[in-house]
Amino acid sequence: MPIKYILIFILLFGIIPLFAQPNGGSIQTIRNNEVINLVKDVFIKGNCKNVNNIEASGEPISFGQFENAGNILGLPDGIMLSTGDVLSAIGPNESVETTTSFANNSTDKDLIKIATNQLLDVTVLEFDFVPLADEVSFQYVFASEEYCEFVGTIFNDVFGFFVSGPGINGEFENGAINVAKLPDSEDFVSINTVNHILNSDIYVKNELEEDANNCLVTFSPDHLNTIEFDGFTTPLTARFEVIPCETYHIRLVVGDVGDDKLDSAVFLRSKSFNLGELASVKAVVPNRMDTIAYENCVDGQFVFSRPEGSDRNVPFPVDFIIDNNSSATEGIDFQPIERSITIPVGQNNFSLPIQSLMDNENEITETLTVDLQQTCQCEEGSQATLKIADPILPKLAFNKIDACTNQSFTIKPQLNNGVSPFTFQWNNGTTDSILTDLIQQPTKYYLTVTDFCQNQQTDSITINFQSIPIATLSGDTDYCEGKSNVFLPLNFNGNAPWSFSYAIDNGTPIEIENIFDVDYNLPVTQFGTYELLNFSDAACIGEATGIGIVNNVGLELEVETMLPSCPNIADGAIELKILNGQMPFSILWSDEVNDASAPTQLPAGDYSVTVIDAQDCIISESITLMNPNFIDIECENNSIYIPNAFSPNGDGVNDFFEIFLANNTTIQKINKVEIIDRWGNLVYSAKGIMPKWDGTFNGQPLNPAVFRYTIIVAINNSQTDVFQGTITLIK
Repeated sequence: MPIKYILIFILLFGIIPLFAQPNGGSIQTIRNNEVINLVKDVFIKGNCKNVNNIEASGEPISFGQFENAGNILGLPDGIMLSTGDVLSAIGPNESVETTTSFANNSTDKDLIKIATNQLLDVTVLEFDFVPLADEVSFQYVFASEEYCEFVGTIFNDVFGFFVSGPGINGEFENGAINVAKLPDSEDFVSINTVNHILNSDIYVKNELEEDANNCLVTFSPDHLNTIEFDGFTTPLTARFEVIPCETYHIRLVVGDVGDDKLDSAVFLRSKSFNLGELASVKAVVPNRMDTIAYENCVDGQFVFSRPEGSDRNVPFPVDFIIDNNSSATEGIDFQPIERSITIPVGQNNFSLPIQSLMDNENEITETLTVDLQQTCQCEEGSQATLKIADPILPKLAFNKIDACTNQSFTIKPQLNNGVSPFTFQWNNGTTDSILTDLIQQPTKYYLTVTDFCQNQQTDSITINFQSIPIATLSGDTDYCEGKSNVFLPLNFNGNAPWSFSYAIDNGTPIEIENIFDVDYNLPVTQFGTYELLNFSDAACIGEATGIGIVNNVGLELEVETMLPSCPNIADGAIELKILNGQMPFSILWSDEVNDASAPTQLPAGDYSVTVIDAQDCIISESITLMNPNFIDIECENNSIYIPNAFSPNGDGVNDFFEIFLANNTTIQKINKVEIIDRWGNLVYSAKGIMPKWDGTFNGQPLNPAVFRYTIIVAINNSQTDVFQGTITLIK
């Protein structure tokens, strides 16, 4: 047996958790396999997101994001690629062998060249990119559960960052090179090159005490409470030379080696994939949220910015052109502009004003687009568009409003067109956009609205009086569970929309708003007394009056049971007595029975029954027949059949490993069920329930193999029986 599996067997059955502190400061991870967003929104630095053809392969739960890791990994947040479930990284470190086994036997054309054995559970993220400078870099951390006990063995989980493209000639597919290298070295970063023995200055120990003792290292971890992995590198930087404006391809790959046990992961720092930076431009209209300039009213500007890291001690010239797709005409719609600017010394930005001109023509909104003249183009930031529009006069209108004596009302003007922001002036001196008032006689209100371009519109509304609106609830109806389309009539007067609240049997008020039907049917949801509490129409608080009575005509069930005489003897019985309701009754059981109203010959178990009467009233009941508390002397001792093979292939035949009991079996309790593989790994366990194993581990189907089982049961005389043997999984 390989030494790795001996160690796993010992650890599996010998671990006693030493640390169980809460993970308040733990790294946090989430699953996320939306790889386009991961690359563009999380990984790429700056505005120039020149990446495309983003692809991934591997299990969906192997991709994700991490955060809250600055004091742990030295990387605050970013992307995580794992050979297991990304959620397994969350601390505390409670196991020396955290594993999500996919058993997918995957491989990789590049990673296999640096692996020490067979590859499994490979996770790949790859994309094309166009650099803007002659060097590209990003930061990362490699972590693994293989530390420290498998350093120097064939079980050396591996990763690589493989870059191919113009000017690169390496040993991997398409001439790629692996840029995951040790600092100032040509050696690749791996478990065997960065650990507690080699390059320990860039290695962070996080082993549990068992592993530390096994590896003969001092037990002094700093992060047991905050991350699951047993060891990881300090932050490292992948750096490589490129030719600006050419297209390159990178493959970020991590995989298990030798077997699919013990997870490893690569953490990629957010906003660290640095393609280089170019100057950028954006359209701005000062003091406004949009980018619309208005002729002879609101001017816009283009704001040019230096590349990040540019030397502010020297001026930075930027050339640009007016895009041919621009619909605005220079000299007619805006003042002529130069085709180059210079960002001054000490400044990061330069604003070029665009003065719009009044051409006295009614036009659709026009556009002015500028394109930066740079060797490389960015996906974002190399182009900006300013819109130029004719000022449109504001339009003001009011909906009809009536008021009630001694009740406040609100006037909300309907305002369209115009250039925001607006100012408001009511004839009573109020300057708010909405007016609330209380009057004793019909009154006329005037409002003048002025937009940002000083265009004005004035309109008026007369507030007249109306009678106090009234809502009346009435009705007497029947209701039961299952009966639909039961209503109580509710009548309104006044002006729509109406709103009201009601309660059932003085319970919590229920509010309903924006009703436009004069005769409204209030849906009935339960029996009881429905009382109207409050009511209002579009303008006034009204009177709420009346109640509705909903009678309970539902079914009731009385259930009598007779327990089976012995465990697994089918001689139990259930008798139903149906109260209320209208005949005939439909009786539906979850299991087939010999008599709908009084089934007999029933074994112990759970049953459910549903009864429906002639008016569609319905009632459901769950019934449990227990095994007898006292075993009769005539009940024989246990009789158990345990198969020696099963085939979980989904054909509905022998798909589960389970035990079978004869009718006279008197098992009182299943104390424990354990199934282990040939190397001692626990693949299935159960307590207190009958075993039913589908041949999977951690949700993934296992390959055909022989497994050992141990089943401990308690029988009727409190004697404990132990059953052991082997079960063969076949496909």
